[in-house]
Amino acid sequence: MKNVADIYPLTPTQAGILYHGLRSADPELYFEQVRFDLTGLLDPNFLRDALDIVVQRHPMLRTQFLWEGVPEPVQVVRETVTVPWEIHDWRSLGRSDEEDGTPRYPKVLTELDESYFRRFGEQFIEETRAYRGDAPFFIDKIPNNFFHVGLIKLILPNAKIIDARRHPMGCCFSGFKQLFGEGQEFSYSLQDIGNYYRQYVRLMDHWDEVLPGFVLRVQYEDVVSDLEEQVRCILEFCHLSFEQSCIEFHKTQRAIRTPSAEQVRQPIYTSGLDQWRNFESWLAPLKESLGPIILERYPLD
Repeated sequence: MKNVADIYPLTPTQAGILYHGLRSADPELYFEQVRFDLTGLLDPNFLRDALDIVVQRHPMLRTQFLWEGVPEPVQVVRETVTVPWEIHDWRSLGRSDEEDGTPRYPKVLTELDESYFRRFGEQFIEETRAYRGDAPFFIDKIPNNFFHVGLIKLILPNAKIIDARRHPMGCCFSGFKQLFGEGQEFSYSLQDIGNYYRQYVRLMDHWDEVLPGFVLRVQYEDVVSDLEEQVRCILEFCHLSFEQSCIEFHKTQRAIRTPSAEQVRQPIYTSGLDQWRNFESWLAPLKESLGPIILERYPLD
């Protein structure tokens, strides 16, 4: 018996997909995974069998796993790539103070000199090289990045921040119905996700005030109604030229490793805009959590 790390280096996202996929694909193997969670030991043949079964049952998950057991370089498409979230290490700044247990970040930023921020930025660029190769541009689309806009400005002054915002009801409902493997615990209840959205808007208002012009806000509904205009606006903000492939994204052959993998394979569609209305009678806790200020800012009608 071996530890799973000696057999296959699963990321937290892959582990979550495997765990939940097994539950529906093969209950017997699912309980074997539970046994591993308790003992830390795993039969060497288990993981490959489990992955095969999950992928057979859920073909769209094939791109989430790599059979050779080594990190897969992200395929460069139009010299732009998306960087997986595993390279983030804000945690080194966020460790609690040993005396009172309060988080040191972001207060600790006032104690650091400019050379630290430069080194942190250089480290980030270097660590992403394994995923982006020689691509001069890359996209880091971790949903929790909005917490760190100030830090990003300090360590990556040339970064372009795009706030892709959706109507609160549509955004929160979409997140609530998506089972994330790890890291988005706020999405597991309507009250929590509503409060999270409210605090997100509040924080983004702060960044707009202290860093004017650093963030481009793009409304999701506007993208759906006029994709090309919004794409051109984004490219202009990023000082990039327009390419037809930007609005024909669904034709890409590259691997997609996010929960939107299936959506990316099809053109923009409008059917999901107001999907939350089909469940509105059950969404009262969400409306209450969002509060009147948010709903006045983003009316329901």
